[in-house]
Amino acid sequence: MKKDSILLTAAQRRSLEQVISRGKSSAWTITHAQVLLKVDRSPLGLGWSTSQIIEAFSVSRSTVERVCKRFREQGLDGALLRRPQPPRPQKRKLDGEAEAHLVVLLCGQKPEGAERRNQQQAKISWRFTAADARIKLKRLYPSIEA
Repeated sequence: MKKDSILLTAAQRRSLEQVISRGKSSAWTITHAQVLLKVDRSPLGLGWSTSQIIEAFSVSRSTVERVCKRFREQGLDGALLRRPQPPRPQKRKLDGEAEAHLVVLLCGQKPEGAERRNQQQAKISWRFTAADARIKLKRLYPSIEA
């Protein structure tokens, strides 16, 4: 028997079999449970080799090794549950300094020429009237004369 062999207790085997049979867990968790059941070298286990598990479940060698390592180091829950992700740096788009600068820009005085520029842009009329809509629809959908 290898020194890193996985030996599951009867309670651990039952727990893994329940995870698989319920089918309510994520595919990731179910796959890890299947790997642990197959790699088990206890009298109740099958003791499959890594290459057999890779072929049967279409997982990589590193996945099998990682699941076994996590089981040995952290136990059953460590092997089945995802580890919490570390907090991501720079989640905020603006830090305090940039936000303060933006507030000053928006609440401060308008730059020179802003009033004139706004008056020039106000002359553009973007309205689409009902008459324009009728003309456009007439072109798109000509009436069929019977």
